[in-house]
Amino acid sequence: MLGISQLLAIPFYDGQCPIEFRDLKDVYKTCRDIKGKFPVSKASAEALRPDKQTEVAEGVQIQRSGTALTNKLNLLLNGKIVSSQPFIIEDGVGNSLEYPSHSEADLALCTQLAIKHGSNPDLIFSEWKRSSLYRDKWGGREEFFRSNTIAKAVATAETIKAPSSPQASAPLQSQGLVVVDGDAFMGESIKPRKVLLRTMSHAEPVFFEQSINQIFAWRGVGKSCLGFGLTAVFAKGGKFLNWEVPERTRVLYIEGELPESQVQERWKQIIGTTNGYARLVTIDKQPGHMFPSFASATGMDAVEATLARLKAEGFDTKVLFLDSISTLFNVAANDEENWITIQSWLISLRSRGLCVFFFHHAGKSGMSRSHSKSEDMLDISIKLEAPTEKETGCLHAVLTYDKARAGLSEQPTEIKMRRTHSDSCLCRKNPGEIVIGCRGDQVKWECRSAIDAKKAEAIQMFSENQTVRQIAKSLKVPVSTVGSWRSAWVADRNEREL
Repeated sequence: MLGISQLLAIPFYDGQCPIEFRDLKDVYKTCRDIKGKFPVSKASAEALRPDKQTEVAEGVQIQRSGTALTNKLNLLLNGKIVSSQPFIIEDGVGNSLEYPSHSEADLALCTQLAIKHGSNPDLIFSEWKRSSLYRDKWGGREEFFRSNTIAKAVATAETIKAPSSPQASAPLQSQGLVVVDGDAFMGESIKPRKVLLRTMSHAEPVFFEQSINQIFAWRGVGKSCLGFGLTAVFAKGGKFLNWEVPERTRVLYIEGELPESQVQERWKQIIGTTNGYARLVTIDKQPGHMFPSFASATGMDAVEATLARLKAEGFDTKVLFLDSISTLFNVAANDEENWITIQSWLISLRSRGLCVFFFHHAGKSGMSRSHSKSEDMLDISIKLEAPTEKETGCLHAVLTYDKARAGLSEQPTEIKMRRTHSDSCLCRKNPGEIVIGCRGDQVKWECRSAIDAKKAEAIQMFSENQTVRQIAKSLKVPVSTVGSWRSAWVADRNEREL
């Protein structure tokens, strides 16, 4: 410390004390290097903070390396960029943030702005444009920035429960649940769920806009083909099997099993052109040729970001296919803990208006191989199984509603998918040219009541002198049903003989 006499001995110029300015960027960098080389343990860090100030301000986690209290949002909005690689932004009083690149910082700021502005893209873009992070290169590329960075930021922000006031900063448990008066609830104007698909035979609604649905079968029976058939009718409208879609809607199909070449072949044959109403995600298109497990936060965030990006582009997904549980979620069938997480996410998607389909394999018992938790949330569960007498050369299966929450009177249905050849098929273009093993370029679907199909089989067996009990056991039909078929067959035969 300097004494009074020493201070008085310091020369003054024009009444001012001489001050030399120094750039502290190198000092901060040195401090960061030292901190990285000699990290302080959490316990030691707590001991050095006797005040133990809270690390939350204005709903954003504080990034504090200096002595002044600030928050990430203010620092990103108003800080000074001191380095590009890595990207470092500082506020001049010892607080800084570091990102691998400027783009990551843009995403971080837009995420904070999405929290602040309730995911409003216009407000996010407007405030980001006035921030320290704005670059001239985005001047003519606003739509690209909105559909990528802002869309990802909105998706991330929606998963964050950011408090909006000091009172809201309390733990979630202290806030309780939202409660409404039952009498008032009856008077609320709540739109009924939109019917996306109904049966043609009885005009019964099957799939709704807010629903979770499962299609399960033994491998190779035709789950994906049925999924592609449903994709086609949802995206185009019209009729398919015993179903009809009154109004076309936008579909996102995430395929996690098949090679891209096989997906393309089936897409051309079964779905065809949809005029932009169907989008596809394949594993071959992904970085590293793999999906993050959709049972993890990373995988769920990837799907959420995809849905948000598509919505920002004007593609508002209403039907989401996840094909399949075993490849996209990669969890054990009896893993209840993971199924609880998956169930919560799928219910959240349903609550936001999506019609979700997931595909799963059947176990040896013939039932879904999933944990029972997967059944609890379902609106519809469809089972596909091979018929007793399977026709070769086509997809041939029996479709049964294993679960229908709203109730359905539909009986099991026998379905077939045959490959066909249009006039533009490779084997038809050049009649003189021999095309060996052409698989066709289109498909034709057929369906009829499985009960009618079994009745036809039973009639054939009656003529072979098999007993009612033998036929009932073979066709897995009640003895009384086979008995009534036989009585009608005998009466018809006697009438013809007269």
